[in-house]
Amino acid sequence: MSRIAKASMIAIAGALLISASALADPGTSATANNPAGTTPSATTTTGSINLDPSPEQRMKDCMAIWDRGTHMTKQQWRRTCKTTLGEFMD
Repeated sequence: MSRIAKASMIAIAGALLISASALADPGTSATANNPAGTTPSATTTTGSINLDPSPEQRMKDCMAIWDRGTHMTKQQWRRTCKTTLGEFMD
């Protein structure tokens, strides 16, 4: 088997293991942290993942990734974020 095929199989197996462990983790359930007999409110989250962030939050997240060591200026990075996010938002 070639090195590329082996690396691909290892990457796929790792992704499957991570996915399976995330699905099997009972601590991420919305009811896991609620006392018995209560129901979670609409604001209850199952972690720090925002499933539908606003366009402003997406832009803020994109800009947070930039640092001085990148090959782009901050202005170029902002323009790229706008372009990329615009393509995904359509």
